[in-house]
Amino acid sequence: MAIIYVKTGATGKGLGNSAFGSLAVAITTISTFSTLFSPMIAQAANITFNFEGVVDLSNIGGLNNTPLKGMLFFDSTLPNGSGNETISIERSSYGPFSLSFSVGGNPFSITTTSADVYGITIDNNRFGVDNYIVLVFDNLGFGNLLGRTVRDFRFILTDVSASMFTDTSLPLFTNFFSSVDSNFGSLGYTPISGEPSLSLLNITLLSTNTVSSPSVPEPSTILGIVTLGLGAVLSKKRNQDDNNDD
Repeated sequence: MAIIYVKTGATGKGLGNSAFGSLAVAITTISTFSTLFSPMIAQAANITFNFEGVVDLSNIGGLNNTPLKGMLFFDSTLPNGSGNETISIERSSYGPFSLSFSVGGNPFSITTTSADVYGITIDNNRFGVDNYIVLVFDNLGFGNLLGRTVRDFRFILTDVSASMFTDTSLPLFTNFFSSVDSNFGSLGYTPISGEPSLSLLNITLLSTNTVSSPSVPEPSTILGIVTLGLGAVLSKKRNQDDNNDD
C-alpha cells in the first residue's frame, strides 16, 4: 500500500501557489502510480479443476475400471511458455502446477519443479483439432501403486471439430469439457519383469471447483480514494486560512 502525503505550503488567504504546486505534484504522482502499477494490481487467482475417471490396471494385477479422482491446482496468471512443451501460434504451454489424485483409494500428490517434465498444454486448431493436455513426469516417482513406483501422469482431451478453443490462452473454467469428443490418458510406472510400463485411463468428468482471488482495488478506485483524501486536506487548509483571516 502506498501512502502519499501532500504538503500544501499555503500561508496566505486561500490556496497559495505552493499549494497548487504541491497538488499538481501529488496528482502527477498518483497518475504515475496508477500507470506503473496497474499490471501488478491484477492479482493471481488460485484455480482448482476437479477430474475423475477410470484406470485399467489389469496389466499389473488390478481392476480394469479402477476409479480415479483428483484435482489440478494452478495459478491463473501463468505465462505462456512456462510449461515444458515447445510453443507456437497454435500451441501454448503453462506451468508449474500441482496434482492431487487417488487411484483406487491410493493417494498421490506432486508439485512440479524444474527437475520435472510438465505442462498444461493448449492446442488451438493444431493439425485440425483442439487439445487440452495435462502432463507431469517425475523420474524419481511420486508414489507407489501395487508395488510399482508411479512416475508419469497425463491426459489429453480432444475436440476433433477444433471448436473447443478460440485461442491458446489458459482456460480458467472447464466449460470447454462439453466439447470433448475423445480423451486418452496414461499412468506410467516403473515396470516389473518386463511388464508394460503404463496403464490407460479415461477422464469422464472435468469441473471447476474453486476460483478464489484476493479483493484488491482497481487503479481507478485507488485514484478516487486518494483524490478524496486530497480534497479533504485542501478543504481543511482552506477553512484554516479563512479562520486566520477572520
